[in-house]
Amino acid sequence: MARATLGVANGPDVEKWIKVDLGKRSRFATGLVAKQNITFSGNNPYVDAFNSNPDGDDSTAAVAYSSSTKKDTGSIGSVEVTSDITVANADIWGTASVGGDSVNSIQVGPNGVVGPYGTPSGTKPGASTDFTANLDPVTQPVDTSSTTINSNVTLQGLTSLPTGMNLAESLTSANNSAGNPPGETPYQVFNAVDLNNKKLIIVGYVKLILSAAPGANAISIGGNSGSIQLGDYVRNASGAIIGWKEGHVAIYTAGDISIGGQGIANEYWDSATGTMKVGQAKDLVIYGTSTSTIRQSIDITGNGSLAAAVFAPNADISIKGGGNATSPDCFGSFVGSTIKLTGNTAFHYDEALKLYDDSNPYGISAWRELTTDAERSTYASKL
Repeated sequence: MARATLGVANGPDVEKWIKVDLGKRSRFATGLVAKQNITFSGNNPYVDAFNSNPDGDDSTAAVAYSSSTKKDTGSIGSVEVTSDITVANADIWGTASVGGDSVNSIQVGPNGVVGPYGTPSGTKPGASTDFTANLDPVTQPVDTSSTTINSNVTLQGLTSLPTGMNLAESLTSANNSAGNPPGETPYQVFNAVDLNNKKLIIVGYVKLILSAAPGANAISIGGNSGSIQLGDYVRNASGAIIGWKEGHVAIYTAGDISIGGQGIANEYWDSATGTMKVGQAKDLVIYGTSTSTIRQSIDITGNGSLAAAVFAPNADISIKGGGNATSPDCFGSFVGSTIKLTGNTAFHYDEALKLYDDSNPYGISAWRELTTDAERSTYASKL
């Protein structure tokens, strides 16, 4: 609530009452966000949405993307007034918005579309202008290390997080081995991850700091020769699988990221079916922290599925894949300076990420002026 009194020279004072509603804001409130340009090219890439946590309760089972849960609420946006979105022949089932004042900045080819299911090809009823988003970079911790992970390693994190916290909470100034103030999540520090025929396994909740400098490689995984795996099998004495230990990681780095093949496995073993299934984007969060004039590079290539949330406002993000309607290759939310999707890249925004990132400030979701005595009396005692 806010109340102001305006003095009038030749009449009675005027009072203005404003009621403002604040809402939780997430860095991942939109599927794909770029400061500058978003470009689609290749064999009919597409964007849509689903919600892995429709009841907002993390204790219930996650909902998988499927033909029955997909929605035409996919969302993409570019912030700067001179930016543009080149849809080409992609299908954007949902909305596309630019920071400028003309939808001509959203270019749709003859086989492309921006809008709800059923929208005719070559049209863009879901296009809009005046898009805004808060793209302030996340601060890189000051801790450094000269150690590179280049062999088989398992990082053990917390078995659970403090109540009400997630891996996006504020960082501490001491690493995992030195202990942490109460209520804050510990983290582990390395210079980089460079995997060749080796595997890094994450078990529990791990906050991983990679101190590689801007322009240097922070994560380098080529082809199918190495991988980062979230979670691990539980086996009995005879080696049979009897369970699964979950893995969750938040990675902070100003360095470059290059992931090839199926280089990050955000999956879990489903005991009911005896198969691996794609995990949730909130379990693999990458913060690109570079503020250097050297543009950060995040390059993800391959045919495997990837669920992740990436916030790197000063990075060029490139996603190349071979996904299709029955085997999607990318779930979550990606934020960068530029974003380019090539190949038959299927991108599925996970709307559950709107509830992620508790450390982000609240923002104005609605406001209105209170003009009647009845409306004002409801809130008078609060002023």
